Amino acid sequence: MNSEFTGEVLNVIEKSGTKKDGTAFNAWAIVVKEQDGSYPDSLLADFFGDKTVTKPNVGDIVVVHFHQRVSEYNGKFYGQNNLWKVEILRAGGVTTRETTPEQTEAIAPQDEIGAEEKAKLPF
Repeated sequence: MNSEFTGEVLNVIEKSGTKKDGTAFNAWAIVVKEQDGSYPDSLLADFFGDKTVTKPNVGDIVVVHFHQRVSEYNGKFYGQNNLWKVEILRAGGVTTRETTPEQTEAIAPQDEIGAEEKAKLPF
């Protein structure tokens, strides 16, 4: 079943490595949390494959398109959320040293410290 989920990226987990035959594979997972509601849901979705899918940064607001799968092995069932597309709605991760005016306001100090207060600081 194909589904989509919108939220903020909390974590990007690298899983790249090599297969048994020695070839490299591209794999990663993301954790996305809804921003709205009293009880926001979270999603863990995996990407594995050779096709190119945009990898988001932590803090990005994204729409994740994924396929839900269930597989059975030795009588046990395992669920998977396999990514097939990521749309970045708003970049929130810091990727460069340049800042936008909104970011500058967000990191500006709330209270200015005067010379007298600075002299009292132990560092």
